[in-house]
Amino acid sequence: MENLELIDRLDAVRKELTEDVRDVRNKLGNHMADTGYLKGAQQMLIARLERVEQRLDNLIFQLLEQRQNPVCSAESDPKPKTPLG
Repeated sequence: MENLELIDRLDAVRKELTEDVRDVRNKLGNHMADTGYLKGAQQMLIARLERVEQRLDNLIFQLLEQRQNPVCSAESDPKPKTPLG
């Protein structure tokens, strides 16, 4: 996977997190008097943040691993491939 692909994936995760936080803020703002709802919203936010955190950790690890251990693959070989014959 190219670094640009990882950056795009990280950006998508960031956008998802932004939307989740906005949703929770809206729900909390509309139901501040409902203690049970507030607790549920907090639990939902924590669960979502934990999932996003894990995804970001995995993507960052992949990016760092790629930078530390670049692989010379056929895709990066500038010479054209010819069939054996």
